[in-house]
Amino acid sequence: MLDGGYRWKNNLDIELAFEMVDTKEKYDTAVLMSGDSDFSMPIDRIKSAGKRIIVISTRGHISKELLERAKYVDLRKIKHEICQAS
Repeated sequence: MLDGGYRWKNNLDIELAFEMVDTKEKYDTAVLMSGDSDFSMPIDRIKSAGKRIIVISTRGHISKELLERAKYVDLRKIKHEICQAS
């Protein structure tokens, strides 16, 4: 607790990574909306199981490790389609 509120732990990346790996038998393609290099190892594990990975992020906010490992889609290039879908 911090000042009467909750103190959030910084483990969301880890939880998402485990979820991606643990449920890999339920999908053919994973879509990750992050540019964080912390996802490099989970991506490697998922790809070794024959799965495809699509990473959606923006230039300047995506690690070179993810660019090397996955199909990259620049969020800015699909922004128009996303806005029209709502």
